[in-house]
Amino acid sequence: MKLLFRRSLAIVMAFALFLGILHIPPASAASSSVRDGEFDVPFRYLKDGSTETSAADTFMVKNSGKLIIKDGKAVFEHQVTKANYSTFEYFGSRNPGKAKAVITSSGGVESVNGLDGYTPAVSGDAASPNNDNVVIRLEIEDVYSLQDIVMHINDKENIFGANYYNHWYNAQLQLQLDGIDLSPLPGGGDGDGGNGVITRDTFNSLVSAANLLLGSAVEGEADGQYKTGSIAELQAKLTLANALAADDDYLEVAYKTLDTAVKNFKNNVVVVNKAALSRWILEAKTWLAKDPKDSGFAESGIASSLRFGAAYSEGEYPSEFPAYEEISYGVPLGLTAKVRRELAAAETLFQDAAATQTQVNTMVYEKLAKYNWEDIEKQRYSKKSEAEIYVLDSIAEGTNILSQYAGDFADTAELLQQEGYLGTFANITIHDDPNDSIDYTGKSIAQSSPRSTDGLFGPANSANPGKPVTLSSTATEKVFQSYVRSAAQPDSLWQGFVRIRYPMTYADNKVTEIAGVTKTVFISFNAAQHKELLSFIDQAQQLHDKAVEGTGVGQYPTGSKATLQTAIDSATTSGGYLAAPRPKILTATTDLQTALDTFKAAAITSPTDPGTPPVGQTPKYPEDGNYYMNFRILKDGTDEDSIMSRYVNTRALVNVSGGAKSVSFTLKQSKEITGLTLNGSSGSVSSANTANNTRVATFQLPSLSSKINGWVDVNWPEINYVHNYDVQFLFSESSAVYAGENPSVPGGSGNVGPPPGLEVPGKEEEAEGEGEGSEEPATTVQFSDINKHWAKANIEAAVKLGIVNGFTDGSFRPENTVSRGEFAVMISRALMLEGEDSGMVFQDAGSIPGWAKDHIARAIAAGLMQGFADDTFRVSDQLSRAQLAVIIARAASLKLDGASSANFTDSAAIPAWASKEVAAAVDAGLIQGKDNRFAPNETATRAEAITMIMRLLAFFEKK
Repeated sequence: MKLLFRRSLAIVMAFALFLGILHIPPASAASSSVRDGEFDVPFRYLKDGSTETSAADTFMVKNSGKLIIKDGKAVFEHQVTKANYSTFEYFGSRNPGKAKAVITSSGGVESVNGLDGYTPAVSGDAASPNNDNVVIRLEIEDVYSLQDIVMHINDKENIFGANYYNHWYNAQLQLQLDGIDLSPLPGGGDGDGGNGVITRDTFNSLVSAANLLLGSAVEGEADGQYKTGSIAELQAKLTLANALAADDDYLEVAYKTLDTAVKNFKNNVVVVNKAALSRWILEAKTWLAKDPKDSGFAESGIASSLRFGAAYSEGEYPSEFPAYEEISYGVPLGLTAKVRRELAAAETLFQDAAATQTQVNTMVYEKLAKYNWEDIEKQRYSKKSEAEIYVLDSIAEGTNILSQYAGDFADTAELLQQEGYLGTFANITIHDDPNDSIDYTGKSIAQSSPRSTDGLFGPANSANPGKPVTLSSTATEKVFQSYVRSAAQPDSLWQGFVRIRYPMTYADNKVTEIAGVTKTVFISFNAAQHKELLSFIDQAQQLHDKAVEGTGVGQYPTGSKATLQTAIDSATTSGGYLAAPRPKILTATTDLQTALDTFKAAAITSPTDPGTPPVGQTPKYPEDGNYYMNFRILKDGTDEDSIMSRYVNTRALVNVSGGAKSVSFTLKQSKEITGLTLNGSSGSVSSANTANNTRVATFQLPSLSSKINGWVDVNWPEINYVHNYDVQFLFSESSAVYAGENPSVPGGSGNVGPPPGLEVPGKEEEAEGEGEGSEEPATTVQFSDINKHWAKANIEAAVKLGIVNGFTDGSFRPENTVSRGEFAVMISRALMLEGEDSGMVFQDAGSIPGWAKDHIARAIAAGLMQGFADDTFRVSDQLSRAQLAVIIARAASLKLDGASSANFTDSAAIPAWASKEVAAAVDAGLIQGKDNRFAPNETATRAEAITMIMRLLAFFEKK
């Protein structure tokens, strides 16, 4: 029955798509595919790289757009008020094949590179009655594609009524061509039979055709109707042509008059383009076919919201997206219900033959556009992890003792985070003594959610009830859910706390304290970060205490220990107490790391170390001289390290001369990093080592005392990564150490490999091989997210055996799906397969990362895996449980019995090509089902893959 339903659904969606593309316009504006003419066209300007409307769109006069095509070349014009246009210092469109302009900012001043690839707009006064407007005319490369625009808005006269506004913008111009038919008119000749002579017969034939058109034409806005007034216009031209044709001398003029009128009339036919509507219907049905669940569904069977209703569970979508719709105080409209509601309306409109283009556009651009499927997926709560917590009575600075009520709570909380954002729930467990009078049922916990502005809390009475997590609660352990982090709070803003009051009473949509019983505590989710800082402080202190100042090898310059001790004390004071907020902990850790690196670098390595000249001759920064200085590369606008930090030696050589500062550092992956700017300058290349894949970049900078804006351009075809982005450089002037008279720029190997997550395009991978440094497997396994996971023992065993690694953030991510490339590496390592890639012949071999190539070659040579019929390997594709069973069965050399079959409720869903292997693997105990289901088509997780491999190794041991 399910199979029949899926087949029927596929047919419906395919038919809907077919109907929608009947009026899809040509793919480009080439002269062979569009007709010449002038067309009124709606338009809008989009934010760079998005589907959102740009603020600049409000400057434009709507309903003034006109597309003009002549000989296949297109220009577009629209109007702007003269007041708004006076703020435009530049406005231009990108030329075909030219690079997109890059906007950089330094010291609050913006500049742009690449304007030579743009054509400035032509402007002029609009005709009456729009004398207060300016007409802007832009060249358009392809009318059916977004046109890149660069504009510079400089509000010198403060027209916008705000602070002085002066900014460059990248944007895209979108022409809304739905319902506008630009395809060439059929025929195109003069109807003279090809001999160039207009006869009475050809004229009469044209008259008949005109009368036929008029006899069937209906004016209106529906598909196939004609624009209002067009019938009267054609009738008038027909009357005029007949009058002219009465005189043979005017027969040709009459014919051309009527021929032009007929063509113009055909141009006025209404074409209602429903392609975008059809596409949305197909996408909505595809999404709904995945059986998505609304927030709170697992707990209660109905939708929930952030404030009210049941707790959220893993894999659920928030009801608040894309628009907050809640009935009274408890029954929100779930996301799936919203999608179904909009789908029903969209299908009704799609089937309506009388629907107008205005109705279709209103539906698509005003109601459906907010359902961005990629963004919806980012909203899903799917990232599950475990966090150690502190229970505190106060979060005042310096608080360093746990709450007297800490014993009321479990030591850890389960965090549930959105897939693409930072929004996070915490499931907190409270111990419930069944013998006391306190009943932790219903909404007996109150949480004060953090403010989005500073991460702290509003008044104590501004609390919402914590949601009971009934599926995880027991008679003695009550779990409640608190919304602890908003989607817009990075580590630089989120404090890492939630304020809890318990027990409470709940009535009339209010939580109320119980006199003499209710307690107030703060839950800190910063325990892991705090303990890491304390460990780091301890390491730094031990190094400090063992260090000896002097001039001998292995000793440290005079005064360096005092400097390090100051940094240790500062880290302890600012972030080393239990109630320290997360931003302070992270800043203290970073600052101490910088101080420790500086201290280690100052160690004397030889008796003639040029970095330690005789006492009295050593200049002090910023005196003239050469200095080694640490620096960081930050994500733009944050205090977090950018991935770009991986691709430089973060110890620079700084030369100070006459107050001017020159900074040189080694850039790694030089071939792949094709562009780098600091302070708007590309600097110079002091030296390059092609074999080592490094280059030394030098920049003249006016100051190093604050963040310096930078820009990076990466072109890495091997991992399909072509991207540019803004960063900020932060130099640590306090770390400056004299480098001697003729110092060299600190270097290192340049081939450090792709960043985590980019060995396979679009997927964040673990540190799996040569590209990640090939670290030795840890002998002690500690991951932040496996303490309560069912596969914890197998994961730890596999890591110790070197079969798999964790991630750089200390997590293992057991529920992440496993790719074909990842599993090839795991099985190859587990079975210690031998051999190397001798040149795989797959069509997509170029996309296989270096860390996986040899392992994939070994798995194929061993007969465990193979490519697809189109000669591709598809390294980043996910593996299904059925595919994993086949590979494991092959690895174990299991005997396949055609008469044997796996006994699951969904056995019929197991593909025929995998049925024997699944049955054999189940019989051998190598793979198990899920609640009496095998789930053959579900994607396999990292935990499942590791568990199967460990069972396979145990199977070999028994044999």
